[in-house]
Amino acid sequence: MCEGNHLLSATYNVVLVEEVGGPGDGTDLSWLLIATLPIETVEDVLRVIDYYVARWAVEIYFRTLKTGCRVEDIQLETTGRLKRCLAFYKIIAWQVLYLAYLNRTCPKLPCTAVFDESEWKSVWRVVTK
Repeated sequence: MCEGNHLLSATYNVVLVEEVGGPGDGTDLSWLLIATLPIETVEDVLRVIDYYVARWAVEIYFRTLKTGCRVEDIQLETTGRLKRCLAFYKIIAWQVLYLAYLNRTCPKLPCTAVFDESEWKSVWRVVTK
């Protein structure tokens, strides 16, 4: 990049992350991470990976807000109403992500661990018609 007559430079580090002992069905993780953070130790590499994992969770959270909750389509008359609505949808998006996490980490966990009987039965009725 150029700024006036000065050339700006940045040092990039590349981290290759590959899953060991994954399912072997073509879904094994393989990430090529590019970072401007200094990397001199194993701890530095792990920090870059942790940042990426956290960033990915944030991306999924906002995708849930945009596509699942459709917050970009909300049209309310006042800023106050919009803020209250977004606060509500943020809680919903977090709950959706939490349920997805539980499903991945504890797939045999019964729905009663999270939902009351009236909650899961009403959803079951709608889903099964």
